[in-house]
Amino acid sequence: MNTVFGTYENGSVKLDAPVDWSEGSRVVVQPTEAEDEQIGMREEDWPADPKGIAEWRARFAALEPLEFTAEDEAEIAAARKAVRAVTLDAVRRKMGLA
Repeated sequence: MNTVFGTYENGSVKLDAPVDWSEGSRVVVQPTEAEDEQIGMREEDWPADPKGIAEWRARFAALEPLEFTAEDEAEIAAARKAVRAVTLDAVRRKMGLA
């Protein structure tokens, strides 16, 4: 199972993204600070001088390309489909069309 973040509101936890967990799955819920959710580098940590930029570009160029299995591709396609459905539903509700 993947970690999913959410927000506690009115006595319930609202997840930030859809999940494909089976009904009755046990979960652990604990409060977290915003900085715990940070992914990647903060803007002020990016190299700004020519040497730092060159080093970053060299590290980036040395990365191995991602290779997805057929199962990975199917999981990604399902996730995109789920996000699209949630997004379209939210837009329809916002526009009063739902």
